[in-house]
Amino acid sequence: MKNRKRALALAGSAVLAVGLLAGCGTAAGGSGPTAGPGGGASEGTGSVWKAERLKIDGPDGYMSARTLVDGRLYFSSGGVWQDDGSISPEELWSAPLEGGKAEKLSGYSAPERPEGLEDYRVQINAIAPAKDGLWLYETVNGTRYELPEGFSGDEADKYEYAKEVTSSRLLLLDRDTAQEKLSVELDKALEAVKTAEQDAGESVNMSAMCSDAEGNLCVLYDQSAAALFDAQGEFLGAQAVPGWWDTALSLADGRAAIAGRGDEGHVLRPVDFKAKALGPDIALPRNADNVWSGGGGHSFSCVDGLYIYGLDAGTGKSTRLAGLLDCGIDANRLAGVYFDEGGELYCVVNDYDTEKSELYRLSELSAEEAAKLVTLRLACNYLSPSLSKAVLEFNTSSRSARIEVTDYSQYATDEDYSAGVTKLNTEILSGNVPDLFVTTDLPMARYAAKGLLKDIYELIDKDSELSRDSFMAPVLRAVETEGKLYSVAPGFGITTLVGKSEVVGREPGWTLAQMQEVVKAHPEAKYILGQGMTRSSVLDSMLRYGLDRYVDWQKGECSFNSPDFIDVLNFSQLFSEEFVYEELGVSPYQLMAEGRQLLMPYELRDFRDYQTCVAVTKGGATFKGYPTAEGVGNLITLSGDPLSISATCRNMDAAWSFVRGMLTEDYAKGAQYIDGLPLNRRAYDAAEAEAMKKDTWKDPDTGKEEELPAGTIGWGDFTIDFYAMTKEEAQGLRALIDSTTRTAAYDKNILDIINEELQAFTSNVKTAEQTAALIQDRVSLYVNEQR
Repeated sequence: MKNRKRALALAGSAVLAVGLLAGCGTAAGGSGPTAGPGGGASEGTGSVWKAERLKIDGPDGYMSARTLVDGRLYFSSGGVWQDDGSISPEELWSAPLEGGKAEKLSGYSAPERPEGLEDYRVQINAIAPAKDGLWLYETVNGTRYELPEGFSGDEADKYEYAKEVTSSRLLLLDRDTAQEKLSVELDKALEAVKTAEQDAGESVNMSAMCSDAEGNLCVLYDQSAAALFDAQGEFLGAQAVPGWWDTALSLADGRAAIAGRGDEGHVLRPVDFKAKALGPDIALPRNADNVWSGGGGHSFSCVDGLYIYGLDAGTGKSTRLAGLLDCGIDANRLAGVYFDEGGELYCVVNDYDTEKSELYRLSELSAEEAAKLVTLRLACNYLSPSLSKAVLEFNTSSRSARIEVTDYSQYATDEDYSAGVTKLNTEILSGNVPDLFVTTDLPMARYAAKGLLKDIYELIDKDSELSRDSFMAPVLRAVETEGKLYSVAPGFGITTLVGKSEVVGREPGWTLAQMQEVVKAHPEAKYILGQGMTRSSVLDSMLRYGLDRYVDWQKGECSFNSPDFIDVLNFSQLFSEEFVYEELGVSPYQLMAEGRQLLMPYELRDFRDYQTCVAVTKGGATFKGYPTAEGVGNLITLSGDPLSISATCRNMDAAWSFVRGMLTEDYAKGAQYIDGLPLNRRAYDAAEAEAMKKDTWKDPDTGKEEELPAGTIGWGDFTIDFYAMTKEEAQGLRALIDSTTRTAAYDKNILDIINEELQAFTSNVKTAEQTAALIQDRVSLYVNEQR
């Protein structure tokens, strides 16, 4: 029932409560650096904000539809499922923006349920300021069962005769009492919206609503059509707005506007009620996830997932305001951003745990207060939910430090998705190294050779609670460089090639020649590594997972002209130049189980991944790994958000306090999900024990306890059950981890050089020897230039 309550609350929005949290950003009005979403921010903003939680006495639930008028928040509350199966009635409230006692506007009451209508629900969709009151849009939903005479079916049978009923009301209410002043006739408007949309069904759904300073009203429907009304509720017309339009807002200059994605990208489109038209468009920042009304000298505001920005509609200039994570606010729970008449910044935040909303006032710390906090810069090319939560908790709990995040994915474009990681890499190599950074897709070997990274072993050895023995030792050995540890993460995985033991042998590891012998010995296998594998994709995988064999940044040496690399090039000739996927709907598990595929490229990230391979091969799985001249080609990969600390980090103690927090047993216990197997040894032991627990049921016919499957792997008609992990499987996975001694090395610039030279080889213009010689020359020159 609680989930139903939350789902309905999410359809509306936010809440209110009391406390103080540390935060950051750039000052309102531009006292700090000016930067918008997509603007540079790697140097940090230089100012610090705090979030003060304000208390509102009154409704006990979410604040759904909301609008700000003359310093007061008007909002709806209710309409959520109760534990007894009923739905709480919708109510209207108002409260001072600065917090205090909320007043119920008793003049509004939801319409009574019509006779014969079941599953009845009233929802206040939106509220907007009117010239002399409030506009309120309300939707009624229910189900009517048109049962034939003499119907004698059961409860399930009557759904065949169900008809969904939807009706809407647009009301003008008195602002102080919510007494109805006007009910707008909507039939004409709704028919015009259907005509404008062309492909609309029997009904249309209200998406958003806003008004201008005169009380004229714009209502969005189905994210694709807009209906305009004057201040007296007279319908002015409707028009289609191709694209996706889900936001309506009031600009600080009094105009109404809608925001969404049209033919020209993400834009703000003002409403011209006199011309009964929309536009011209104002471009929005690429990463502006949410757009809100303006104030405080800003035409409107937006949020990019990390920061609140104020924007000028005339010049396009944006000013970074408060950082959400830095203020201890989860962007996924942000429900509204507001400015009071003095320009102070407020926000409404949903708390899905308490099923309430909270009101915060955000303000900049004084220089004296800010000086007491250490600010660490953390860079990433994607801020994952788990890392976001870790930063949020650190900033909320720490009294002496905070972390300011720059997500470089904001620089990615449709033409170049890697633009963000390229920019970050360029900044790091130029000396602008963040205090902490996520290492995904970065050339870590190169940074290590330049002395840019802190040896995390030194921090572990000084820790009063953690030691090297606190972690899975084989994993640390695999990812270290020259005896030093430069990156860690809460979880890890293994990248491998897996096959049937009866086909590939029981021992992991092989040379390329040995792999080719197996290929020749099994002509019945139609696929070597699966469908869709091309020469280019095979080479890309083998180089990504074996680049360290050919480049030594510490010595500045390359060995692409070695027989090993030439063998790799020749091996790729076994694959097609073109992408071919002949057996649609057939999984690689099925192909391998039936002997039609020799090996399966595999990312083993949890206990069930291991069990799946064992189940598919009926107990005979061998994790051979990629072929290599020596050792085993299985690779340890740090999963999720592998973190490094720079050698020039401004405060090692604070940085380590943040990183270690994600490496403890308590973190693994409290985390809803860890990407990968736990790196913490005790957490691994606990997760292994959990995977070995059997779930049973008693067979009513025999009275015997039978084990239930722990899971099922399936694709189409092919399914295989697997059960609780056995002792032998657990030992087998540990043996696999123990035997894995290498990690993947990545360097985009080197791979780009290689791929340029591979084009002539994959199209049979140059031989493997010629290609290897060219790659050797170019990469050797590049490596020595960059050292």
